[in-house]
Amino acid sequence: MGEAWPKTAWWYIDCNAAECEPILAHNVAEIESAPESIYQGLLYAMESVGAANGVIAIKAKHKKAISILKNTIQDERVSVFLLDDVYPVGEKRALIRDVMGVLLSPEERSVNAGAIVVNSETLARVRQAVELGRPVISKI
Repeated sequence: MGEAWPKTAWWYIDCNAAECEPILAHNVAEIESAPESIYQGLLYAMESVGAANGVIAIKAKHKKAISILKNTIQDERVSVFLLDDVYPVGEKRALIRDVMGVLLSPEERSVNAGAIVVNSETLARVRQAVELGRPVISKI
């Protein structure tokens, strides 16, 4: 049996809504249509690991989605971080570098920075699992 996850107040949950590939748009579309799903999933993830902060990282060019997120967020521990529109902004180590200012070496994992990086769609599915008891049976 594995060890229990260490619940410490310095953890960050970084929500990756970067859509790093030029043609992708499903994360932003889900934010615009159901922002509360991603937000609530982020809160559940934060609670499960004892994270002190949650950050939703999204490219600054997605102004409508950003506005919707900012109007949805009601917890001061959660913020929106605006990313540049460059490739590969959504890569895990690049996201941690941009959001947290921590440069991980290639062999380090995100936990070395006190972060857990989760895709925005996954966070929406966390909400479904917690509130509806629904397993993940589809992907956008």
